[in-house]
Amino acid sequence: MTPIVPVLPDRLERAFRMLRELERQGVHFAPIRHHSPACARAVSTLIDEVVPTSVLIEGPEEYTALLSQLTREETVPPVAILSTAGDSAVSNGFYPLAEYSPEWVALRRAHEIGATARFIDLAWDARPDTSNGTGNAAESDDANETALTRSIQAERYLAHSATITALAAREHCRDHDELWDHLFELRGDTGATDDDATAQPRDTSAQLGAADARVLLDDVFVWSALARLEYEPDVLVAEGSIPREALMAARIAEVRAATTGPIVVVTGAFHTLALVEALAGAPEGALVRDAAPASGYGAPRDGTGEAWLIRFDQARLDAVSGYGAGMPSPGYYSRVWASGNADPTRDILLDVARAVSSAKTTELLGISDVTAALIAARRLADLRGRARIGRTDVLDAITSTFIKDDDSGSPSLRDALRLVFVGDRLGEVPPDAAAPPMVAEVRRRVAAAGLVIADSRPRSTSLDLHRKPAHRERSRLLNLLEFLRVGFATRTAGPDFVSGRGLGRLFQEWTYAWTPLVEAQLIDAAAEGTSLDEIAVARFARAERALAENGRSASEAVALLAQVAVVGLTDHLPRLVLVVGQHLDADSSLMSVAAAGRRLLQLFGARDELQLGDSEQFARLIEKAVAAIAFAVPTLGEMPQTDDDAAVSMIVELREFASRVDEQTGLDVEPVRRELERLRSVAESSPAVRGALTALVAVDGALSDVSLADTLISDLGAGADVDRAMRFLSGFLRAAPDLLLRDPVVFDAIQVGVEQLPEEAFLTYLPELRRSFGWLRPVETASLAERLVGRGAAVLTATSGGLTSGDLSEGIVLHRALATALAADGLKGWAGETL
Repeated sequence: MTPIVPVLPDRLERAFRMLRELERQGVHFAPIRHHSPACARAVSTLIDEVVPTSVLIEGPEEYTALLSQLTREETVPPVAILSTAGDSAVSNGFYPLAEYSPEWVALRRAHEIGATARFIDLAWDARPDTSNGTGNAAESDDANETALTRSIQAERYLAHSATITALAAREHCRDHDELWDHLFELRGDTGATDDDATAQPRDTSAQLGAADARVLLDDVFVWSALARLEYEPDVLVAEGSIPREALMAARIAEVRAATTGPIVVVTGAFHTLALVEALAGAPEGALVRDAAPASGYGAPRDGTGEAWLIRFDQARLDAVSGYGAGMPSPGYYSRVWASGNADPTRDILLDVARAVSSAKTTELLGISDVTAALIAARRLADLRGRARIGRTDVLDAITSTFIKDDDSGSPSLRDALRLVFVGDRLGEVPPDAAAPPMVAEVRRRVAAAGLVIADSRPRSTSLDLHRKPAHRERSRLLNLLEFLRVGFATRTAGPDFVSGRGLGRLFQEWTYAWTPLVEAQLIDAAAEGTSLDEIAVARFARAERALAENGRSASEAVALLAQVAVVGLTDHLPRLVLVVGQHLDADSSLMSVAAAGRRLLQLFGARDELQLGDSEQFARLIEKAVAAIAFAVPTLGEMPQTDDDAAVSMIVELREFASRVDEQTGLDVEPVRRELERLRSVAESSPAVRGALTALVAVDGALSDVSLADTLISDLGAGADVDRAMRFLSGFLRAAPDLLLRDPVVFDAIQVGVEQLPEEAFLTYLPELRRSFGWLRPVETASLAERLVGRGAAVLTATSGGLTSGDLSEGIVLHRALATALAADGLKGWAGETL
């Protein structure tokens, strides 16, 4: 293999001499890349060779308290240690472990040989916040890194290394990950020949000899040290590497002084140069040594209750991988690790082909496609000078053989690659693992509700709330988890009793998935209570206090009541009913009390699905809402012109609300109707409001033709204020536009009113007229146009005796100009026959 660099810098030459001297003193460094199978094998070989009495691992030192759980047989990767932020400025963080993670192999191998294992890094909450206020590391390239997914094993400096970029170009690798595979994961002699492209290669890295392991770890040391040399010391101090390395160096020195046996130190390779120079007393190590407090660090933190062992999934492991924190494609590398000396390429290709073919599409991949892809992968590896087939070789072979014609965007192939290369396996932790009891409670409740949480794959469920009690129970649990924002479930369609949307649909649709984020959120929430219900009650109590502090809002109070109802905390409804009643009594906003009344009526209608019990308490609240609405109705008449549309919409809504209350509850709604009628009769009321109310009363048949004509003539006829007339007309047509077509009295009155407008006023209000008539549907607009044309023709016929030849000539010119304009707009058929 080509050396990583032909000549080492003098500083690295000296570092290697120090490294060898430390080994003679019993301190053996294992510089690793996180989640690297090659590094994991090298670490295992080194531990077997050295047989250390202590294995020290990079990771917050409070994690040592979890070693008894990490080493139990019931713990099956992928798992992660979750550091919760608490009162610290830093975000929560994950420390993920796959079965091929070097740290995982180190701690399990230490347990097997009886060595003492310890985590030696700076506590998570003692690290500086580098998140730019968003939870994202300032220099991270990982778009998936959020406040809950920051990886404690970040390697972002390697991604920015000019040296590594240059190495990738030298080795003709497209990115850092391919370069890593090329230099480290794919070492060894396959034993294949050019004539045997499908031969099973011998994976010599699966059982590294001691010498091979040392060489690989030395090369990893060079790889990362070259990248580290590119960064200024001030940057490393501000980012937090130097404080962390100061503690790690101090802990290594403490163990070194306390034991006579060998020590193996497993850290991210980026830190190894600094640790070696600090421990060896080199001048370059002064920055790390001086960062330690003069009085020392004291005893390691116990860590009990500061970190939690949780299940992790391969999809999440992939999301925090890449150069954010180690290797990508956990599904692929898991297969490589499990295959031992065998080459997994054939099985990987078969699984991709099966997944594509089982997607029930036109794409069917057979054994010939798999064989062609296997041959292509082998030849690509040979062409690239690799001893074995690598990840990018397999992906390139799939691209060249599985993709037919122009179907590179095939969803089935993308899904198959995601399934095989990323994976969806969810790890396991001991049933009695230290975690807030609430996590176990939620898992029990979710499983009892018939929801699948065996893996992290997204699933959907459709709930028939009207006919199936079990579905109602499931809906309450899903609504509770959604309300607590733990990331488990999202309603995608169907009735939403809190917002009042989708109530006409029979089925409620949900998507859900049990991911590590769910457990992380639940652990965070455990600080508020010991059960889901207790936490929900605490949050509802805070919301109730906020309502009282922010003023009286009936609509917000009813929204809170609805939320309590849908999550099934019905024991708390009587108290909230009283709270809503108080807000209805005190709230003077018509918009707020109308929204409250509408939501209360919806809850009353869904009382069986929500199992609300005593429906009388909701009926009494609706009665209060009716009174509050009636009290606030007069404010509609005082609304300014800018709020005309809102006022008319409110009138329409109030009439519908009154009708539905009458129909569903039989409660007395006359106070609302009486106040609306009084508003119509007050001349000083908003013209738009009076117009809308006039139209709606006419629709109900409660206004005679004579009275309707008198009202319209009064508000639209000669002598009427033009501005108020246009607002009246707009409100009238907004509320009941069809009256213009089916009631001749309305048509004639509006026609006369428009005709009597002075020309200047007509032009001024033409945009408003257009908007008013815009409430008509297209078919109604066409009908209106026909009636107007007919009326115009009749007028023209009646007056044609007085027309001169000049009038006719001018008319022809105008007709042709109109026809030309209509044709330019694509409306040639509207012009009729051109003269």
